[in-house]
Amino acid sequence: MTARPEFDAPGSARFKRVLVSGANGFVGRALCRALAAQGVEVTALVRTACEIAGARHVHAVGDFTRVKDWRPWLANIDAVAHLAAVTHDGTRGASSAHFHALNVDVSHALATAAVDSGIRRFVYLSSIKVNGEASPRVGGVIHAFSGADTPAPEDDYGRSKLAAEQRLRALWAGVDGALTVLRPPLVYGPGQKGNLPRLMALVARGVPLPFGALENRRSLIHVDSLASAIVRALGIRSAGLRCYTLADVDVSSAELVRAMAHGLGVEARLVAVPGMVLEGLCGVPVVGPRLRRLCGSLLVDARVIENELEWSALLPFEQAMADTCAAWRRAPA
Repeated sequence: MTARPEFDAPGSARFKRVLVSGANGFVGRALCRALAAQGVEVTALVRTACEIAGARHVHAVGDFTRVKDWRPWLANIDAVAHLAAVTHDGTRGASSAHFHALNVDVSHALATAAVDSGIRRFVYLSSIKVNGEASPRVGGVIHAFSGADTPAPEDDYGRSKLAAEQRLRALWAGVDGALTVLRPPLVYGPGQKGNLPRLMALVARGVPLPFGALENRRSLIHVDSLASAIVRALGIRSAGLRCYTLADVDVSSAELVRAMAHGLGVEARLVAVPGMVLEGLCGVPVVGPRLRRLCGSLLVDARVIENELEWSALLPFEQAMADTCAAWRRAPA
């Protein structure tokens, strides 16, 4: 078993000032709030000017791929949380070059500037898509992805995140500091965008959903739980390269729909559709790829981060989903 790293407490002399890139994103805003709540001075890097709750300093840097020198924003910083990225949902039809420019080149440039500035703590938010799109069955058991697995990304987004990890590992191999890579699955919580709100809308309208007979498992993580893991990783004092997969709940698609229905105060309408029929529906253009993600399994092993970082979920799943549903109800149409 790997020894647990040593930590500094947030707000202490060696963990006082943190730079967060992509601070205006879903995870970035949660992280800034979490850091500020623990006495950390946050410097937020964003593309366009905006207010970031919890940030002491906010710098609008424009197009991240056009920044020539990151060092001016790294002065007097103790640690960096690099969250800025183009995601698989955020840019439809993006080229592999576009993913590479922001997810790989920018990550490497920022990390290089951090090293040159004497910063020895760097947390990179990667993705479970580095491992793959779906968990295989091994001996009839769904395999949970971990940081020890051989990466097998299947799209440009996943490949770019893996390439960034590799570039950062090569850079930090000779650095006496802590580089921590986090690979979360789908992140949910109040204000989220993407497929889960679309599913929530279907549940709210009482649309029958074909997951009643599914026995799949999908890992999720609440945005505040992920933010707490990043805070914990930023506090690592022990030098070394670490890669953690993490999640705070594993549910079937049917359990997910039931939790949403409970949070929305409606009945869960689940239909037991035979697997062969579901497989055919997954081949339908546009709808098929989204349905396939809900029908398949993507399980994440969080035991290593739970042990080494003494990290765990902040909220029970039912409460977290109820809060997410309540926020979705309040959001403007």
